[in-house]
Amino acid sequence: MKVLVNNVRVAYIQKGRFMTRDDLAQIIKKQIPLTKAMGLYVKRCSVANGVEFSLPLKPNRNHKNTAFGGTLVAGQALASWAWLMALLDKRGVAAEVVVQRQVGEFLKPVDQNFIVKTDKVLSQDVERFIKTLKRRGKARIVISARVLNKGKLAATYTGEYVALSNYEHNIK
Repeated sequence: MKVLVNNVRVAYIQKGRFMTRDDLAQIIKKQIPLTKAMGLYVKRCSVANGVEFSLPLKPNRNHKNTAFGGTLVAGQALASWAWLMALLDKRGVAAEVVVQRQVGEFLKPVDQNFIVKTDKVLSQDVERFIKTLKRRGKARIVISARVLNKGKLAATYTGEYVALSNYEHNIK
């Protein structure tokens, strides 16, 4: 199945084969050029185990030599978006995904390379989301993520994502 997002070919997904870490890295590289400047590396892409990125401090530092808050939020928002795209891929549902609202909290300064991870989404929330999307063509789901610095929690994020299946797309 060829998957197009915003009329750009981003991945080839074959029946029985789901989005891999390499597929996600390719999608992000093509769709979100900022991630190259951020030095974002996709460590994991799994619906069951979440999405995990690693990012270097140097290109993401601020005037205090700690990670820029915008980078922390961007990484968490992107990881959450990526998890939802992997879920849709696994379920065979084509949809455009956008973040509608987000809340983040910075708990500690991030002073070295860091990790961004998505949190587990409850299975009943996933099932309700998929059912609503298939029935109405539009659904919302809340996804949380976190930033780890030296293995300790440094920032949290919660985003409400909207998926729309009534957009122009080409799936063959």
